[in-house]
Amino acid sequence: MNTHRRTALPRFAVVALTALLAACASRQVSEIAAGDRPDNSSVEAGLWLQMDKAEQRIRTSGQRVTDTALEDYVREVACRVAGPYCKDLRVYVMDVPEFNASMAPNGVMVVWTGLLLRMENEAQLATVLGHEIAHYQLRHSLKRWYEIRDTVNVMSVLQIGTIMAGLGALSDLGALAAQGYLAAFSRGAESE
Repeated sequence: MNTHRRTALPRFAVVALTALLAACASRQVSEIAAGDRPDNSSVEAGLWLQMDKAEQRIRTSGQRVTDTALEDYVREVACRVAGPYCKDLRVYVMDVPEFNASMAPNGVMVVWTGLLLRMENEAQLATVLGHEIAHYQLRHSLKRWYEIRDTVNVMSVLQIGTIMAGLGALSDLGALAAQGYLAAFSRGAESE
């Protein structure tokens, strides 16, 4: 190994360790209060803006179910679960055969018809909608955005280091592991 590589690796190790520690530090994101919107200069405001634009597309989508009675019913069930957060919710029913519902960070709830078809009673529907509302209240989208950003930053530093050390194949393995980690909400967020 040449002298340049020997001095570069210890510096790299310090940078990598610092990045790893920063990424592993738990970021405190508090629950959003009913009726609140994030400060316009915040990262979360950017997420809300993106979802506001997506909501415009949802409103006019050919997959949106135009049965206002059905949409009103789903919203009513969601509001009974959401309590004071009801005023923050906008509910859209989409004609998609799969079993799913989702909640955006700005209060947009999308419920797929496949979910509605498989529900046996209102309590089951309320349980699923309550789960989605909890994602909103606990700001899981914002927490996830920070996790993704931190993971990408760490992976960038590690890839540079493995390439500098002549171990480029390790950076490919690390990238695959990171993609798997970033694929979905954590078990903790889901059980929360």
